[in-house]
Amino acid sequence: MHVNMQFQGLDKLQAAFNQLASPAEMLRVNKRIVEYAKPITHAEMKKRVPRSKDHSLSGRNWGKPRSPRGGHAADNIPVSRTTTDEYNGAYANVGWKLSDNSGRFYMKFQQWGGGWGSVRNPPTPSRPALEFVEGTRDATEPSFVRFAENEYRAVLRKHLGGMADGL
Repeated sequence: MHVNMQFQGLDKLQAAFNQLASPAEMLRVNKRIVEYAKPITHAEMKKRVPRSKDHSLSGRNWGKPRSPRGGHAADNIPVSRTTTDEYNGAYANVGWKLSDNSGRFYMKFQQWGGGWGSVRNPPTPSRPALEFVEGTRDATEPSFVRFAENEYRAVLRKHLGGMADGL
């Protein structure tokens, strides 16, 4: 599940940062912001992912007892490595991708809802979407914005001195 965070209100600060910082410095700062965000996002998502009373009855073969696969989905939220792109941006994925076919593939139905069935067997009434990813983003974004702002300002202070405070 990929959520793209665009920091609103940092336009002038980011523009000044992009003009003054070297590509290596931009990459280092952007990676630091993502590394800061990953554990906070993971912890918040862990609080929001629904938990069943008995996780052995969820997932594949839903409703039939099966061998547990290492606990609740909330305890097994995937976190990717921080990667970079050609524009000196950095990103990481916290949570499940829509294309996930792992043992916890069912979490995409928890997130987006959806019916079950095929052409021969029409879907049952749709499961309502729980949207824990959006709730996670809404809860964590303010701290990311503050951290990013502080990181960008620190680089600008290094290059501009006291003139960076006006941005």
